[in-house]
Amino acid sequence: MLQDIRDALCAGEPTGSISVRVNGGTPPYQYKWSNNSTAPNLPAVPAGTCNLTATDANGCTRVLSGLIVGEPPALQASATVQHIPCFGVLTGSIN
Repeated sequence: MLQDIRDALCAGEPTGSISVRVNGGTPPYQYKWSNNSTAPNLPAVPAGTCNLTATDANGCTRVLSGLIVGEPPALQASATVQHIPCFGVLTGSIN
């Protein structure tokens, strides 16, 4: 079995994917993913670990475990506020 794993584009977003190609055995193949999908490929998945059981027409199985979809670190932002000392004074700022 060949696999192609693409990490999520943003932290916490379901934008990763896993594609597999089954070779050998006797087609047609059935697929059972750890998230209960029965599709041959998983589009739009969040970061995490997935497992796949592929079964051929004769009931022979192959398990792929530990397929890891990664993600980049979460985007972070912070602000520093400079308050004005008196009403009407325009010296405040936010960085």
